[in-house]
Amino acid sequence: MLDLADVLAVREAMERLSPVRQRIWRLLADGYTQTEIAEALGVAQGTVSRHARAIRRLLRDMGFGGWARRHDRRTRRRRRGG
Repeated sequence: MLDLADVLAVREAMERLSPVRQRIWRLLADGYTQTEIAEALGVAQGTVSRHARAIRRLLRDMGFGGWARRHDRRTRRRRRGG
């Protein structure tokens, strides 16, 4: 579980991302798949995948790698109705 300082650190890091990566982060956090995001943005799924990998790398480098993986699994389950 993240405490307030962790939440603020992640938020600050996300604000330093490009606008495209911020949008992808928000859509991933809302549970959209990379394919759905690619269609919405009009880009290839591989492009979204590269951005998502960079976002996860940033979180991992900040010490939140485990949290990012758990969050990914939870949002995918939520979108599937599980």
